[in-house]
Amino acid sequence: MAGATGGVSNMKDVPVKAIRENKEMLRGCNKQSPDYQELKAGIQSKGLLSAISVRDLGDGTYGLVDGLQRWNIAQDLGWEFIPAQIVSMAEGEILEAQIVANAQRIETRPVEYTKALLKLLAMNPTLTMSELARRLGKSITWLSERFHLLKLNPQIQDLVNENKIPLANGYALSKVPEEFQGQFLESAMTQSTTEF
Repeated sequence: MAGATGGVSNMKDVPVKAIRENKEMLRGCNKQSPDYQELKAGIQSKGLLSAISVRDLGDGTYGLVDGLQRWNIAQDLGWEFIPAQIVSMAEGEILEAQIVANAQRIETRPVEYTKALLKLLAMNPTLTMSELARRLGKSITWLSERFHLLKLNPQIQDLVNENKIPLANGYALSKVPEEFQGQFLESAMTQSTTEF
């Protein structure tokens, strides 16, 4: 994409140092992770295949909307400029855009993602569950299962985030009253989804 963006009016090469990280980013950037290292190697050898998204903050700087990993890699590689799509968005729209973009990405931590969904609903009181599900391209059942994860005690939420408990087992465990969840913890971690 980076090489084929010349004809699009809202695409430009933005100075890497002029980009500011959004503190509400849905996912952090773990530079030690194998996924990050693999992406970095790919970008180093083939270039950037997908431009990042930023918004013009009006003072010569840009707020990062999407592309945290790619922007960090550009910094690691010492790039002066990075291809970016300039978008016009309010703060609330940025969170929604990140949530929608991350709905299909497996590396997003499930409980963190669910908390972001909750925050989005709080910021948009008129947004219904069915409308949110439609925007995410998911079913209402998928969405309600996600919200059930918040019924897990914090220790178990962390284990789901770290993939030490399969997501389906996390959903099942969330239906157990919080005070009894610990009794099923080992089974949730060791048994397959069908067994559990």
